[in-house]
Amino acid sequence: RSALDREMRGSYVLNITASPVVPFNGPVSISSTLVTVNVQDENDVQPQITPRVTVLSVNESIPIGTVLQSFICTDGDVSTSNSSVTSVTFSTASLSSLFALRAQNKSHVDLYLRTSLDYENSTFHGIVVTCRDAGTPQMSSTAAVSLTVTAVNEHPPQFGPEFTSTLYNTTVYENATVGSEVLVVSAMDPDSIGHGSIIYGLSGGNGKFTIDTGTGSIRLASLLDASLQNYYVLTVTAMDNTLSDGSTTYTTNALVGIIVLEARQDHAPILTPSSVVLNVLENATLGTPLTRFMCTDGDGDTTRLRIPQQVDGMGRFNLTADGQLLLAHSLDVEAKDTYSFIVECSDQRSNPLIDTSVVSVTVLPVNEHLPLFNSSQYSARVPEDFAVGLEIVSVFASDDDEGDHGRIAYEISAGDSDGQFSIDVAQGVIRLAKTLDFESQQQYTLTVVAYEALARTRRNSTSVMIQVIDINDNAPTCTPSVYRQTLPVNATLGYTVAALNCTDADLAAMGGMLNLKYSVAAADGQSANFNITTDGKLQLLRPIATTTIQIITIHVNISDGEMQTRVVLFITVPGLADSTPMFLQPVYITNVSDIVPADIFITQVQARDADPGQVITYSLSSLNPTDVQLFTINPSDGVITLARKFNTSLSTPRVYTLMAVVRDNGFPVRSSTVSVVITVYRGDEQQVIARPSSSRITISEDAQLNTLVASVMCIDDRGLQDGNFFASLTSGNIFSTFQLLANGSLSVARQINDSVLSYTLQFTCFDRSALGRQTISAIIVVTVTPVNTHTPEFDLDQYRDTVSEDAAPTQ
Repeated sequence: RSALDREMRGSYVLNITASPVVPFNGPVSISSTLVTVNVQDENDVQPQITPRVTVLSVNESIPIGTVLQSFICTDGDVSTSNSSVTSVTFSTASLSSLFALRAQNKSHVDLYLRTSLDYENSTFHGIVVTCRDAGTPQMSSTAAVSLTVTAVNEHPPQFGPEFTSTLYNTTVYENATVGSEVLVVSAMDPDSIGHGSIIYGLSGGNGKFTIDTGTGSIRLASLLDASLQNYYVLTVTAMDNTLSDGSTTYTTNALVGIIVLEARQDHAPILTPSSVVLNVLENATLGTPLTRFMCTDGDGDTTRLRIPQQVDGMGRFNLTADGQLLLAHSLDVEAKDTYSFIVECSDQRSNPLIDTSVVSVTVLPVNEHLPLFNSSQYSARVPEDFAVGLEIVSVFASDDDEGDHGRIAYEISAGDSDGQFSIDVAQGVIRLAKTLDFESQQQYTLTVVAYEALARTRRNSTSVMIQVIDINDNAPTCTPSVYRQTLPVNATLGYTVAALNCTDADLAAMGGMLNLKYSVAAADGQSANFNITTDGKLQLLRPIATTTIQIITIHVNISDGEMQTRVVLFITVPGLADSTPMFLQPVYITNVSDIVPADIFITQVQARDADPGQVITYSLSSLNPTDVQLFTINPSDGVITLARKFNTSLSTPRVYTLMAVVRDNGFPVRSSTVSVVITVYRGDEQQVIARPSSSRITISEDAQLNTLVASVMCIDDRGLQDGNFFASLTSGNIFSTFQLLANGSLSVARQINDSVLSYTLQFTCFDRSALGRQTISAIIVVTVTPVNTHTPEFDLDQYRDTVSEDAAPTQ
């Protein structure tokens, strides 16, 4: 009817009766029997361990073997022998060497200390004790132990460096200021918590020194005098802190030797730069060099660079030994956008001198977008008289970046090398900076750049074309402005007296000069005889009859419609030409060897024309055309030369008779002729030849006396010289201007007359010997270069003219 429980009842005795189920008449037979039921035990009760939770606090100095806690293990099952404490576990495997279990009996065990505790190694231990029964299935329970270890002061302090030194030595200058640091001693106590903090004390030194009880900094308490005492021995005591637990207090002593040096003239180190302002992108990579510091000391002391306090920098910047400031940790502009800290430069003395530099760092956000113009090209048209400072055109660009990265600045990067224009950096307004000149430049193509104003790292550009509109601000100019012309005697209707060379800078800049207008303003009563064409040619309308030379002054006005200028022409009109040019000799006779080379001088014919202003020209003719082909004549000076070398040697002399013709350029043309007789001898008749056969020399009008003009010599037709040969000037030496010396040098003999512009000098070679060899002449043409030695003179003493009061100004 209900569950069995061996722990509640171990057996049951049952009386069982048997009787018929169906009643019947007659006696009933009943029988009974006793049944004993023994309940078998099952392992169904969990063993119990006590206490279940234990919290202990023990001193690290408790002895080995100390019992920390006792545990009892019980089992509710009938068979009590089924339960026992079977194991202990720990929070860290290495702690198994510290604790162990000791059994008092099967159900009673003690947890004891197996090895010494050490507060400095571990301040807490967690232990689990397990109780298990021997039934099937096996059951268990656990108890937890939390053990806290408390400290004991057991170590004395130790001095550094590396906590092994008990002797310090240092120096200090006698002029060190009171309060300055002399030395810092440092001690360490291996004990932890309160026992590990050090208190410093100082003895000795005659009250000249004090020590900071917390930091070990020894400082000067009063002034020193090296002449009175130059060495001090101090005793520094390091004492660990005493707790209220009654632990022992430990102390350690160290000796400090201080040498007092005579006063020094000290120079503070110099740190450059003295201040730094940096802009750093937030995505700058670690290790990026930001700037470099240099620390110098005038005393030659070793210096040290450091960042003494980086409270604001939070370790994000690092300073290398050679002074480079590096980015040590990543930046985030959203978290912090500015940093400020100090860089310190000091010498390495006991009382160091220091210089500092302030570093200010601004973190810049990363710029992602380019500025974009609202037009790829801008254009404007402005007149050349546009006022300086006025706005010409505005450009506009936008940037999708936020904040300062979206702020745009503008500049003109190309197309304006002369600074003709300016641009508003913030607004993009382009203004005129210098006066325009259409005649110098008609168009400008500027490149305008828009850039992100903060870092200038992202830029874009556009083109701005500015066209200059011409304004008529230049009068016509003519070169020359004064003409001196001579009208030929035979000038006919339509003859061009002069072609004016006039331009207008305004019209020329636009590519043409056709809009200039010419008019004859005055012509000494001769206006009816002249006409000016639309392209500036002054032409003769009718011949001018005069028997004497006449000078006509003509004024021509040139206008561009608004402004004008004037040209003056002085025209010389000669009298009527009626003279025929005449040769100076009735006949010209000469001879030449048949072996002379081509181009050799033969002779010169000369003529004169009595009419002024006439130009005469020379030519050759002959009844035998072949004869003419052997010789040539210069049409301007009449010099006859051999055209080509003679073909064959002659057995007897041959005579060539030519006709020289001279003509003027008058109307009608007048001419005259003269005979030229040339005898050609055989080469073995040994002629005397002049060298050079012909030459043209140019000499300045102001040439000095004895100036060498040319060198001549006489040779025979075999190219040999002979002492019997000599040369002589035979014609053309006007005013005896030149002299021919015995050595063949032709030089200036007297001042050159400026009225003669050309000399045709003929010299002839002669033979003094009895052979009487044939002689040959040669020509040297000397052209004189004029020198400006005369002052210009007006052709009249007084000029008169009339001008209207509303006449336009000219330049």
